[in-house]
Amino acid sequence: MKLRIKYRSWIPRLLGVDAVTIYPFIFFKHSVEQCKEASWFPKLFKHELIHVEQVRRLGWWNFYVTYLWFQVAYGYKRNPFEVEAYKRQDEDISPHQKLVMLQSWGWGWIEEK
Repeated sequence: MKLRIKYRSWIPRLLGVDAVTIYPFIFFKHSVEQCKEASWFPKLFKHELIHVEQVRRLGWWNFYVTYLWFQVAYGYKRNPFEVEAYKRQDEDISPHQKLVMLQSWGWGWIEEK
């Protein structure tokens, strides 16, 4: 399925976060220009791509129902999906993930394998 990347979105602002994945969409609070300049952006992008992997692994319905359950039961920082994403976001970004990130700065829909 194709990912749709939206920059300068109101959704993360409403939720008080920098980004949110609602598969197949990834919404970022900041503009493309701000993200291009930010040293923290590749790590945030990788974090959101990990959520995409989680959705694909479990399926849309199972992921979001379980995610919400974990949010209620454990809170954000101890939510197992967030724990995995924070742990793995420090891994080097793969060439494919970097290409996806760079394409998102101007191409809209992104073909994912």
